[in-house]
Amino acid sequence: MDPLDPHYRTPDGCYELFTSRLYALNSCVVATEDLVLVVDPGYLPDEVAAIRNHVEAIRAGRPLYLLLTHSDSDHIAGYGAFADATVIASRAFAEHPDTTAAVEEVMAIDDDYYIDRPYPVIYPPIDLVIDQEGQRLTVGATTIRFYSGIGHNRDGLIAYIESERLLLTGDYLSDLEFPFVTASYSGYRQTLATLARLIAEEQGLTLIPCHGAATDDPAELSRRLRLSHEYIALVADLVAGKAEPAAYERFLDAYSLRFRRFLRQQHEGNLALYRSETATS
Repeated sequence: MDPLDPHYRTPDGCYELFTSRLYALNSCVVATEDLVLVVDPGYLPDEVAAIRNHVEAIRAGRPLYLLLTHSDSDHIAGYGAFADATVIASRAFAEHPDTTAAVEEVMAIDDDYYIDRPYPVIYPPIDLVIDQEGQRLTVGATTIRFYSGIGHNRDGLIAYIESERLLLTGDYLSDLEFPFVTASYSGYRQTLATLARLIAEEQGLTLIPCHGAATDDPAELSRRLRLSHEYIALVADLVAGKAEPAAYERFLDAYSLRFRRFLRQQHEGNLALYRSETATS
């Protein structure tokens, strides 16, 4: 799988990835005999239009589903182009405490960059709410299982498509990022445990993160799990004074992580949240 190819089709044609010019955001379109599933369509209007055009070209009368892995602005911005789909998200997504703020974040970015969208920017209403661990959606011979993916934020959702052996992880297990933790470290560790179990149980799966390259290489899957665990341990050691600040740069080097100005901002936020959590525990 070529991580530099912005439009990747699997050999059997079961899914295609459309990678945005912003944040290397992957929008995945999965086509089975029973349905077409779009995951996190975004971000720029021409990119969203290309995804929609592809869906219409392959749909052939199959029902259309839209999975939103979480409510961050880059993941909901393209919803308006798929308002006719059956929308899937977590209970926490559906019960977001401040949907106005979520929409305002999208509109602020659009204003900053003079982005016009041919559809309204609204908070997505959810048709199929996922509120149980391992909850299933079955359409014909296609079964999708859903799992909580909290930690990065409060309303994340992971999906595993059994027939295609596709693990859709949201903002987890990227090769471009260490963990971005905005909700809780305990939640993030729980999500990593879920992902590790699925990877161990479902041999031969393909992991598709929302940012960075997809992979079906077992060694790379293990490396990404290790990266996440080592980074969280590093944050704990830095806050406790058990590691020197230079350890952070060595970690970036060890995992060949780029985009370091942005990663530094996320790292400072991670440190602040960890300090807050440990101060109140």
